[in-house]
Amino acid sequence: MTEGDAGGFATAEHSGEFFDPRGVIERNAIALLSNYNSPAQPLDPPSLTWLGLHADRGSVRLSGLWNVNHVTETYDPIFLDLLEDLASHH
Repeated sequence: MTEGDAGGFATAEHSGEFFDPRGVIERNAIALLSNYNSPAQPLDPPSLTWLGLHADRGSVRLSGLWNVNHVTETYDPIFLDLLEDLASHH
């Protein structure tokens, strides 16, 4: 994702397209927390006893997450503003 399309949430409000904040947050949070693209410098590495280290799926072992949807994607930092805005209203 690029800052220009912001995962669909920067332009969706103006274009009349369906805007799904839950999907934007889910996709970007998984991409942010995934260690898949940075195994040498993980943001939050799994513990040495995490069962996922023995998973058959390499994407689980490399990402450090059981949910492997979006683990290979790059997160868009703009989503943090959306998350903050939604959290401050609830």
